[in-house]
Amino acid sequence: MKFKFSLAPVLKVREHQEKIQKQKLAEQVSKKQKISDLQNEVQGKLKQFLNDSEEQTAASIHLIRQRSMHLEQVHQN
Repeated sequence: MKFKFSLAPVLKVREHQEKIQKQKLAEQVSKKQKISDLQNEVQGKLKQFLNDSEEQTAASIHLIRQRSMHLEQVHQN
């Protein structure tokens, strides 16, 4: 009885395993990229919110000063 051993099926299995591994790595890279994009988007929105908040605070302080000056002028007269 003679047994013939062929590497072709072994190579096919190996190629299939490598293909699956590459797909999994590509999915992980894609997920990491999406997370990174979302982080950048959130940081941008947070910076914009903080800038808007600072501008609103500055405007509120300015209005308070104007009103207090007006009240002082009214009380002095």
